[in-house]
Amino acid sequence: MSVLYSTATFIFSNISDISSKTTLVSDVFSSEFPEISSLNTPNDAPVEIPRFVLFSHHKFSTIVITSNMIQLSTRFDNNFSEDWIGRYKPYLEKKVNLIFNFFKILNMNPKYCGLTVNSILTVDNSSVAKIENLFLKKKFISNLNLYDVLIKQSFEFEDKYFINLQLQNQRYQQNQMTNLENIQILPEMNNKIGITLDMNDRKIANRSRAYFSTKESFEKILIIADDVLKSGLDNLVSKGEIQC
Repeated sequence: MSVLYSTATFIFSNISDISSKTTLVSDVFSSEFPEISSLNTPNDAPVEIPRFVLFSHHKFSTIVITSNMIQLSTRFDNNFSEDWIGRYKPYLEKKVNLIFNFFKILNMNPKYCGLTVNSILTVDNSSVAKIENLFLKKKFISNLNLYDVLIKQSFEFEDKYFINLQLQNQRYQQNQMTNLENIQILPEMNNKIGITLDMNDRKIANRSRAYFSTKESFEKILIIADDVLKSGLDNLVSKGEIQC
């Protein structure tokens, strides 16, 4: 399994003048995100318009701050993508700690938070056949061959979290060898399964106006991710099921 990228999202009550907090943003984030762009967005601009964009030292991570959301997007090279526990997770935790320090100074907490992790698994043969054999009893059009497949299931966890798991076959072309006189098109490959794991505490946030996410809420989301990513995905594609 290779983890390709992740997105951590924190939704909070609108701070209309957040654009004025340039110094605070710099004080909290500059140790890990030295490149900070303040976009001078008007206070009355739509909430989804970014107010700040921050880049980590090697630009593997980006933070976007709007007036009601902070989103941390991270991509990894092979040095990290194969090691969720040893490298990827500690890196992510360090960056998320800064976000909760920011909320602490603002004397507030996000209404809810979530983490989406995108990874890829290589299987022996056709990824379409693998997904079909494990999860599909019937095709929509029974007399035709299945070309692509996407399957998604959503779960409740501890009456607080939503866990969404999506599998999709991934097609890709091998490197093409070309020159002016000859073009060699190499075979299309279809032996990889793209897996999107999305976890959030929106279930309880939807039900209780008094609820706010905490650092512990996000840590629990990381524990769920541990259960799935450490060994669960291998069981998913071999046995068709996992447990949290």
